Amino acid sequence: MPRILIHCLFLIGLLQPLAWGEEYLQESDFHRINRTLFDFWQPYARLHQSHLAMDDPWYNGFINAEASQIGREWHLSFDGGLGKIPGLNSDAWTLAVCHELGHHFGGYPFFDAPGLKWASVEGQADYFATRVCARIRWQNETQTNEKFSTNVDPIARGQCDQAWNSRANRNLCYRIATAAQTFWTAYTWQGNFEIERYRTHQPHAKLPRFQTPDLNQVPQTHSLVGDHPNTQCRLDTMLAGAVCRAKIDLNLIPGKIENERHLEAKEIRKAQAPYACENGRGARPACWFAPIP
Repeated sequence: MPRILIHCLFLIGLLQPLAWGEEYLQESDFHRINRTLFDFWQPYARLHQSHLAMDDPWYNGFINAEASQIGREWHLSFDGGLGKIPGLNSDAWTLAVCHELGHHFGGYPFFDAPGLKWASVEGQADYFATRVCARIRWQNETQTNEKFSTNVDPIARGQCDQAWNSRANRNLCYRIATAAQTFWTAYTWQGNFEIERYRTHQPHAKLPRFQTPDLNQVPQTHSLVGDHPNTQCRLDTMLAGAVCRAKIDLNLIPGKIENERHLEAKEIRKAQAPYACENGRGARPACWFAPIP
């Protein structure tokens, strides 16, 4: 059976320290986070008569992560080059791993391509990373979460405070939002470094900020392979996930059964609706997600 890959977060190049940050992910943390999340999600893969497999070579300099499925094997792959991006920390890396898990577990919407209808699209994997994966991972780390109450971005703080009533949930939201900002800032800096190194004549990407949300509205959901939303849109998506209060059920993949039955798109959307914020605060941003009329 052919191996179907979803390539994510892809850049290739040599790494060098960047002026804006001196924080680096350590190899021990890289493997610890990968294994912790892998072990947590393995039983849920088995609920779908499948199992997770993973390889994470720290020595590999490629800046890449990917998800794939070969029959009942749901694979995760993390190259060390991605983990070595300057400015990444353990929390930001957690979101990177959660994103790849999101291709397997995130649910609707799915890629619209032969052999890839099992995989959540890029935007949905981002949404899952913060709405489900990071929330479950950090919800009991209340003392650590509280530390983020003093340095969270003010726009993110306002969103979190409006979404959540309890101090514990607000602190958790602050932590998730800060991790998202850290990851996409580091990723954007690295992309701009590649433009300089290879002199590709591409314009430098602007650093994504909570103060400058992407206000574009797509006519249809991004569902093609390689159709990555821009980094601002992806930061917006992760913040939306952090403030969405829809219910979480780890035993199901929203919309998957309906998708496998080849039901109409409206029926698939209806099935997943309780597990996402459809409107208002926490809704998936229109810069990649379009409602079905």
